[in-house]
Amino acid sequence: MNKKISLITILIALLSSAAVFAAKPSFVGIYSSFHYSEKSGNIVGMEIQIIPNPTGYSAIVQASEGAPAFPEVYRVNVKENFFKLDIPKTSACGLMPGEYSGSFKDKSLVLSGPTPPGRKYILAKGKSFWDSRAQQDNGVRYRLDCQANLAS
Repeated sequence: MNKKISLITILIALLSSAAVFAAKPSFVGIYSSFHYSEKSGNIVGMEIQIIPNPTGYSAIVQASEGAPAFPEVYRVNVKENFFKLDIPKTSACGLMPGEYSGSFKDKSLVLSGPTPPGRKYILAKGKSFWDSRAQQDNGVRYRLDCQANLAS
């Protein structure tokens, strides 16, 4: 009897986790405002990739105000069109710690963050900044420039 219940429990768990990954919700994907500034040589903006996990959704988050910060993975709350992400004080992703919330509109993620009040971040859905070969070259060149400055 216990073996039968255990088998049924395992089958239900497998089927329910398969259902999470079966249909890709429209909000799953990459949202980015990253851009390379020819004038300053800096990479500026943020990028968030929303992906499913066994219990909901996660986001890979990276921001930059000159040098790209470390990408980090966070659990996010997504309900219908609404998005909420909490960045902890210990984060190295480049965003200010606090709550970021917003909604999905016209193939974009529109976010408000903890500071400054009322500031909106608009991240277009599409390819990652890092997918472009030219952008990858800029990122490598920027990283090498930073390493050279640290060595001197």
